[in-house]
Amino acid sequence: GSLSVLSGQRAHQGVILMCGRREAERISRLPLPSQDETEEDEKEGDLEATLSPAPCKQRAPFWLFLDEVVDPQNLGALVRSSLFFGAEGVVLSEKNCAELSATVSKASAGALEVANVFACPNMVR
Repeated sequence: GSLSVLSGQRAHQGVILMCGRREAERISRLPLPSQDETEEDEKEGDLEATLSPAPCKQRAPFWLFLDEVVDPQNLGALVRSSLFFGAEGVVLSEKNCAELSATVSKASAGALEVANVFACPNMVR
């Protein structure tokens, strides 16, 4: 049917989403740490707060820097793991890493859509 044509004959399970390409934001220095942890998240009866470990207010920001990760499935797995372990973000080498693609997104199990992903022209600086 028409969904098969729209999906390029790929498996679609009856649903197709058309979206733009994800680009890594180019940076020359790290942004300031996020301030997402608020007292609102710690309300009694909030299922997510109950199931999540209590946020550590003294935790230092942690970043994942990737250079020469050319396999898109490995890149997706690393983005997924960084989100799980609470990284502030992922910084990719502009010249030596796989491009953000549908393969990376699929391997990340959706983490690529919510993770902070940046690109850096020179990792040494």
